[in-house]
Amino acid sequence: MSRQENPKEFEKLIVPIIVAFIGASALITAALITSGHLLTGNASTNSTPAITTATSGNASTNSTPAITTTTSSNYVELKSFYNGTASGYADGSITFTLVSEDQQGNVSMQTTFQQLQGSQKTATYSCQGSVTLDRHINLQCSNVIDNSYMLTIQAYVYQDGHMEGTEIATNTNDSSYPHVYYWKAY
Repeated sequence: MSRQENPKEFEKLIVPIIVAFIGASALITAALITSGHLLTGNASTNSTPAITTATSGNASTNSTPAITTTTSSNYVELKSFYNGTASGYADGSITFTLVSEDQQGNVSMQTTFQQLQGSQKTATYSCQGSVTLDRHINLQCSNVIDNSYMLTIQAYVYQDGHMEGTEIATNTNDSSYPHVYYWKAY
């Protein structure tokens, strides 16, 4: 059937289609504004609007479009092992071994520091903490042999996966002990 043969019948068919199209466009726009994609171009959120159509009865029944938004976690996934160097109170090599990490950013790691000169002492620490969505990592660590030796670690996890940060070593039995180190690990 063409518009010229029966314009009223054509209008009856096309108007619900146009109304549905306008409604779906408005819902998509609202979903994009709500998720921040349209106004800010926010690419850090992994939200995907999905259009679903709910129908009831037979195929000739008007359908109502609906928007659902699914969000996936975009937590910072750490590597299983890092190796690097530290400088400060003493120069040394440093390693980080990931024990566990959950999607909320809670982490458990083991870190080892070995002095490069002199006695080449090695100290191993068990660490608990978190990594934030903006890629900062904060750890509280205790020496696995003598828990009076503690580390406070603050670092940043770069896009390429390496970490850089500071660690402050303290001894709960000696207030004059604090040693500060700067490190990079890949």
